[in-house]
Amino acid sequence: MLEGDFRTDMKVSTPVNTGTVVGTDFGASYDAESNMSVWEIYDGSLEILSHITGEKRVITSSYGSPIKRLTVTADGVMTEQTAIPRNKWALTQENNNMTWLWIAILIIVVGVGYFAYRNKDKIMAILKKPKAGI
Repeated sequence: MLEGDFRTDMKVSTPVNTGTVVGTDFGASYDAESNMSVWEIYDGSLEILSHITGEKRVITSSYGSPIKRLTVTADGVMTEQTAIPRNKWALTQENNNMTWLWIAILIIVVGVGYFAYRNKDKIMAILKKPKAGI
């Protein structure tokens, strides 16, 4: 996969359609078994042309906005939808952060438990040590 800024009249073609890159970050996939294409736009615009129906659509998005997805079926039908709505993306990120927090807490608890087990005799000696003057 190539990454970077490319200044070109680039077109990506599948057997059922062609997408023209218009200064953008995007993803494209094609399933040969179902003859279906999926386009996602992350930043910028994509112009997609169905070779079957002749229909042309432009999908646009920008960083921080919902990711737009255009699916083109084997018969050339185009369906536009939101890949991941902003509110669900934020929720996903919050859940990922909470997962890491719980993992960190678990590691700390296990570490403290292991340390206490390995040093139980020393810990018990400290706890049972008589206090001076009593």
